[in-house]
Amino acid sequence: MRTWTLGIALALAVVSLRPGAAQTPARNVVVITIDGLRWQEMFTGAGREYFKKEKSGEPGPAEKRFWRETADERREALLPFMWGTIAAKGQIFGDPSNGGRAHLTNGLWFSYPGYNEMFSGAADPRVDSNDKVPNPNVTVFEWLNTRPGFQGRVAAFGSWDVLPFILNVGRSHLTVGSGFAPVPLPKTDRERAINELAADLPPYWDYGPFDAPIVYAALERLRTDKPRVLYIMLGESDEWAHAGRYDLYLDSAFRADRFIHRVWDTLQSMPEYANQTTLLVTTDHGRGATTSDWTDHGAKVPAAESTWSSRLHFACITRSPLSAANVTRTLHARVTGGWGASGRPNYCRERPIGSPETISSTRRFCCRPALVRFDATGWLAPRPDVATVAGEIPCRIR
Repeated sequence: MRTWTLGIALALAVVSLRPGAAQTPARNVVVITIDGLRWQEMFTGAGREYFKKEKSGEPGPAEKRFWRETADERREALLPFMWGTIAAKGQIFGDPSNGGRAHLTNGLWFSYPGYNEMFSGAADPRVDSNDKVPNPNVTVFEWLNTRPGFQGRVAAFGSWDVLPFILNVGRSHLTVGSGFAPVPLPKTDRERAINELAADLPPYWDYGPFDAPIVYAALERLRTDKPRVLYIMLGESDEWAHAGRYDLYLDSAFRADRFIHRVWDTLQSMPEYANQTTLLVTTDHGRGATTSDWTDHGAKVPAAESTWSSRLHFACITRSPLSAANVTRTLHARVTGGWGASGRPNYCRERPIGSPETISSTRRFCCRPALVRFDATGWLAPRPDVATVAGEIPCRIR
């Protein structure tokens, strides 16, 4: 099996498929995560063994809605935009049955460590809970928010009230809508109505509303403020899985796909975004792989290490790998063309391994691409043919 890891090859992600084409970074990037959606449903659709039968023994509504005879038909029934558009015009990575794998490196396999790894570029042993603790690491969103042309034009939305801590809004000053007021500082009647809708919905979870008002808030921000970088965190799939509701887990995945389609259509309808925007879709962790543990994830559920990722770019179809932790590098390269003369991304050059926010991470390799290679299993390892100073070679990623 080929193992997709944190790929140095993502430096090529801005290159068009046409031979000899110049790099074409996107002007804008939209990142959407679907919390805890397994690779099994992403690549093979609904699993029949997870459905509950009616008392009569007949298939229930969810099985009738999503079951098909082949895996291709099932995944297209569940995620029509992902497989009808993104797979056709972009890439989806992480299917073990097809020789691919996307995975986490943090060893914990739950949300905050997963999002930190995704957005800061590496796992950090200090991030070991879902507590509301400000992230000690600078995320790529925070870094972009300091760049010319991006200042004040990076926004994030998510129901989970830990999101402001993941992005450390106290330090980053990012615009983040979360909880039951998904539009921060509403200015228009439409924005106020979105907040009212979020507050009027049944508070099924104590931290925030269902995903729909979050998406409405993000779409309204696109139309009014036109951010260059937008992040949307969708969370219902993980909640329904924890509750053991496979029917609602599937339904949330189906609606997430519809939300993603709506976001993409909105982008393509606006001259500021049409044909100059990259869409990245991924997840923060996997889940158990059997009927007895699919509801759970974490360090005691090894299958939760495996994830998936996808991307759709206006003029770029490449074959380089993408995993959850690749989002930082891909996002940076897409919107900045961000590779310096040294072969290192500017994001890493400005945040060397010895800097305070990276010193405790043993896996932050992106600043030293010349010193590493991939071994036979796909894991990152030191290059034996490069003379190095002691301490400069990062540890293996595992």
